Amino acid sequence: MSGLVLLIIFMIAAPVLAHRVPVPMPSSDGPSAQARKLIEVSMVDGQTQYRLDDEPIALSALGAEFSAWAAMGHAQPTVQLLAAEDVRFEDIASVLASGRRAGVRQIGLAP
Repeated sequence: MSGLVLLIIFMIAAPVLAHRVPVPMPSSDGPSAQARKLIEVSMVDGQTQYRLDDEPIALSALGAEFSAWAAMGHAQPTVQLLAAEDVRFEDIASVLASGRRAGVRQIGLAP
């Protein structure tokens, strides 16, 4: 009897386990080395400071950069966000949200 119960459970579970999730893979028709951009967020004298590739930038100007990168389509640069330990989470979230609103696909946290 228990064998029949197990058989029925596996008959129900097998189609669920076979479900495939589409994963976008990089195409080989673009340049081999994708551009990388580093955004640094730090606190200086209680004020949040943003830097893009070692150049100071305002959060509003960073939004414009995100929009320009999103317009590049598949050639978007890979964006890494590096935050100091004393930075508030809200400041990091505002950078991530700005990139998301602009349509930047690849934003990661740098180690």
